[in-house]
Amino acid sequence: TVMPKRARSSGRAAELITKKAKLAEKSAFSQDLQWREVGESESVSPLLVLDGPGAAHFGAVAGFDIDGCVITTKSGKKFPTGPKDWKFLFDCVPAKLKDLHNRGTKVVFFTNQAGIEKKKVDVQELQTKFEDIINNLGIPVQVFVSTGENHYRKPSAEMWKYMESACNGGVKVNREKSLFVGDAAGRKKNWAPGMPKDFSCGDRMFAANVG
Repeated sequence: TVMPKRARSSGRAAELITKKAKLAEKSAFSQDLQWREVGESESVSPLLVLDGPGAAHFGAVAGFDIDGCVITTKSGKKFPTGPKDWKFLFDCVPAKLKDLHNRGTKVVFFTNQAGIEKKKVDVQELQTKFEDIINNLGIPVQVFVSTGENHYRKPSAEMWKYMESACNGGVKVNREKSLFVGDAAGRKKNWAPGMPKDFSCGDRMFAANVG
């Protein structure tokens, strides 16, 4: 079947409009931060970083895991159904993170996303989601994403070390005044009434490895 010229032209125009809309949505990001890849790989780089001129450079760092810690799903499902299926885990989260930033503490997200390497997670959708979260916070947040089973993956301290050495504007990080918050603490079932066991102890080990 040969598509008529008018139909082909209409299809191309619709595709162009869609692309422009996506670009406009991406340009709506409120912070002067850009995504870049760190490390070489045949498929996807082992580390994705959201960093740039707008980043905060402080000696004290407050690091956070994202899923199940800063946000949860809006749908109530275990895994998000799309980039818009998220909400803050608690209503107080935005105010708490803004307060940290305003008091001179650098807010950073560290997340394992092995689904990228397994091609189960779309990188652009994930980046759009994280940008949306930061837009809602209204403060500059650096993001470090381990994309698979590599040396940056928590509980390895390599994401934190990279942040210290390459993404803090030359300001020395004081680990004694810094903290990390995560939900994977290796807790057993019913550690609190009715609570399931943690899926791993990766976040607690990450904090221990960083010191």
